[in-house]
Amino acid sequence: GHGTHVAGIAGAGTNNGIGMSGVSWNGEIVSLRIFQANAFNCESVNDANIAAAMNYAGNLAQSTGRRVVVNMSLGSIPDSISDTCSLTLRSAVTSALNKNVVLVAAAGNYLTPDPVVGKAICCPARIPGVIAVGSIDERGIVDDWSARGSQLSVTAPGDSILSLDSVSGGYMNLSGTSMATPH
Repeated sequence: GHGTHVAGIAGAGTNNGIGMSGVSWNGEIVSLRIFQANAFNCESVNDANIAAAMNYAGNLAQSTGRRVVVNMSLGSIPDSISDTCSLTLRSAVTSALNKNVVLVAAAGNYLTPDPVVGKAICCPARIPGVIAVGSIDERGIVDDWSARGSQLSVTAPGDSILSLDSVSGGYMNLSGTSMATPH
């Protein structure tokens, strides 16, 4: 699914003549499940689960002394243009940054602009200190559906990106700021 595809972009085996290569040569992936199936069998996540994962990453960085990068290919549409995200997320971001964790998050996707916020950056990408990633196509042009705004830190390829497919065991192309974020 989505997580396998994103993990493949970040850390699929490199220089092995098989399929595609991830962007992090010899990097380690630590997968933390934060999404849960709800009563409608849809995946949902809450801020407490995201915060717990950031806290885990911060503790990992402190205990190992190694560089830890958290890829958050997720997000929620803000309630307003001035929305600062929840205190739970903001506190977890501050704690992780204080432990030298690098936080990278998808800016968000909008097939049509939201009636209230347009194409504003999603939470947690809009929190100061988080690297907010938008999506560009193969020509280097920001994708029409990519979130945008002053909080956008960087853009990366996110349009029709080849990576791992957990269902078929092969490969598939997906598009989104989630695919741009691990770059």
